[in-house]
Amino acid sequence: MRRLIDDLADASALLDAGRVEEAVAGFSDVERRVRDEVPAEIAALRDLAAAYSACLERLVARRDSLAEGRAGESRGIAVARRYLDGARA
Repeated sequence: MRRLIDDLADASALLDAGRVEEAVAGFSDVERRVRDEVPAEIAALRDLAAAYSACLERLVARRDSLAEGRAGESRGIAVARRYLDGARA
């Protein structure tokens, strides 16, 4: 994608320099490559976004699960302490 942008800038510079035929050829090449390459790039970015989102959801779920586990463990320890304190009395 970056190469397409650079090539488009090159074609624009050719146009600014008055080299119209070369600029048109450059623009035409970029246009063809955009049609050929960009849809696949967009699909790959969508796949990346979906994979990123799924991984992030799993990480958040795991974090929440661990936090609940620690909270449950703390409650369990508190119950055990109360039980032991009651047994000692």
